[in-house]
Amino acid sequence: MANPQEDPYYWAQRNGLYMKQEELVALLRDPVTRAQTLVVDTRDDDRGGGHIAGSLHAADGSFDAAAVHATAAAPPRATRVVFHCMESARRGPRCAYRLKEYLIEQRIV
Repeated sequence: MANPQEDPYYWAQRNGLYMKQEELVALLRDPVTRAQTLVVDTRDDDRGGGHIAGSLHAADGSFDAAAVHATAAAPPRATRVVFHCMESARRGPRCAYRLKEYLIEQRIV
């Protein structure tokens, strides 16, 4: 992806997809919004130091958009999917972009 406009990091920025840590914490503390939120941890081996309770581990190196979609669609159905990595600069946006492409390819959105 030589063109910065095609880079998932810039795509996520342009589309306002980033959220502040405090916003995610508030979503996860409220039982109603927590049930509607799927947190996808896209870290690879560096996940070993800890993770967000209840998050789905879908490592960037072996990311499976179909599996993430199936998890989000299963009861309780997630209406919000949040991608998380160490800095949310590469792996998280890249996996979010892959999920978006999968949903378009499968004509889900």
